Amino acid sequence: MILEGSSVSVHVVPGINVQASTLECKYSDAPGTTRAIRVAINDLQLSHLWIVYPGSESYALADNISVLPVSDTPKLINQLVR
Repeated sequence: MILEGSSVSVHVVPGINVQASTLECKYSDAPGTTRAIRVAINDLQLSHLWIVYPGSESYALADNISVLPVSDTPKLINQLVR
């Protein structure tokens, strides 16, 4: 069973041709910034965090937090792998 508001995080460790990245996957119609997200950004010293959700619109929650549809995930991964 998937509950509204459930989430899972993916943190990619930097390596050859891959930059450190964190994706927060949300099962929510309109994800927002949470205390846990702000703590993760601070603790992991992230320059940016992406929230992936099942919606259709991309938008920014802050300068360093973006929301994007799950359908855009392949494009984001291609940008992160250099």
